[in-house]
Amino acid sequence: MSNITAREKGRKLELTIGADEDEDKIVILVPPVNTSTGAALLALWAGILFAQSEQPEVDAENLGRIAVGEENWEIVNELRSAESSAIINAAIFWNSQGGGIEIVEQMLRDGLPKARAALSEANGLAAALSALQTLLDGASVSQTPSPVVTPDTPIQVGISGSFGTLHPTSQPHSKD
Repeated sequence: MSNITAREKGRKLELTIGADEDEDKIVILVPPVNTSTGAALLALWAGILFAQSEQPEVDAENLGRIAVGEENWEIVNELRSAESSAIINAAIFWNSQGGGIEIVEQMLRDGLPKARAALSEANGLAAALSALQTLLDGASVSQTPSPVVTPDTPIQVGISGSFGTLHPTSQPHSKD
């Protein structure tokens, strides 16, 4: 990844791509958002993270656009993919409710998973993120079916409960 640094400059987040002495360095000043917008950013981020978004691509673009600021969106889209991703994530971690420069610095230093965990922790979502990670880790460990269940194993269809077993009918009811 490119050399990206972050610091607060007044009320803005200053993100610099490249070294200070580089003539082609890029400086992006991310404006702060108000409290309600920061909460909305967190809601969008969590919705995408926990697969609760009905339109993840649209929400992801809105999340990035709001976090970096409309005035920076065209510049961000001109960057290489890794640079763009780092800038957008830094802006999200800085502007979201519970975020700040510490989480941005952690992302740049330790990577996205550590920053994601820090923002989740700051907002009481750590247990949910941990459960999701455990679920995803378990799914990636074994993609083979259990030896007890085979394609030839009959599956009983019906709902069992205190009122007996309800079985779906094999034929539709006619109105005779």
